[in-house]
Amino acid sequence: GYDDYLWSTGETTSSILIDSSDTNYGIIAEIWGRVTNFDGCSSSDTINVGFIFYPVIFDSLWVCNGDSIMIYGEFQFLEGEYYDTISSSIGIDSVICTYLSIYSLPEVFIGLDTTISMSESVVLNPITDGISFLWSNGATSNSLVVDSSFIDVENSAEVWLEVSNSMGCVTFDTIQIFFTVGIYDVFQDMIKVYPNPGEGIVNIESNFPMSEIRVFNIITQEKMRISNPGQDVRLDLSDLPAGAYIFKISSLNTSYSKKIIINRRN
Repeated sequence: GYDDYLWSTGETTSSILIDSSDTNYGIIAEIWGRVTNFDGCSSSDTINVGFIFYPVIFDSLWVCNGDSIMIYGEFQFLEGEYYDTISSSIGIDSVICTYLSIYSLPEVFIGLDTTISMSESVVLNPITDGISFLWSNGATSNSLVVDSSFIDVENSAEVWLEVSNSMGCVTFDTIQIFFTVGIYDVFQDMIKVYPNPGEGIVNIESNFPMSEIRVFNIITQEKMRISNPGQDVRLDLSDLPAGAYIFKISSLNTSYSKKIIINRRN
């Protein structure tokens, strides 16, 4: 054995670990070492270590939220960097770095399920940030008028809307519209909801006992529910933000929906 070790890196251990930070000629690390025995005699040697620096190729891909894509033999669905190598007969030639971006889906809300009479129609004006529209009947307009001609089964119509954004990401929403004969026409004539628009106080007067009143905002969040309110009720919605609200009133095993606008004085 030897009594003393000295490397060109300044280390004095019997062995050292070198990496690319030790290069002194770009890609070559010239390393020398000197050993001294117990008699004080020294000897030294030099070695050149070459480092290969692989070129990195950058690429980018994207998918819509909820989708996946094949990257280097595996399906990926999380945003981030993915790596692979290109090899030849002499080893690795380059490294590929692919960044996967995830794009958000558009938002869409057609409205709450509703009931109308056979003689009525309803205009569907979706709330959406999409730019392209496809309705279940093949229409591509940004709104749709639905009447009894849409009935598909048991006096009801299921209407869906598919929307896409600028990146081509797609989502959809569905609404069920029920059509009634006779009693609903009488029912809605027997219920008064006023004032509309109003400033927060809403009066509901009915010729029939109401079993339930539910109030939703335009994204279907329930804001109020009252059970068995009777025939006349006065609701104070002054704590709710200004905007549109859907009142769903149930009576005589029938539901009636009414859109109410609440404004605020400046």
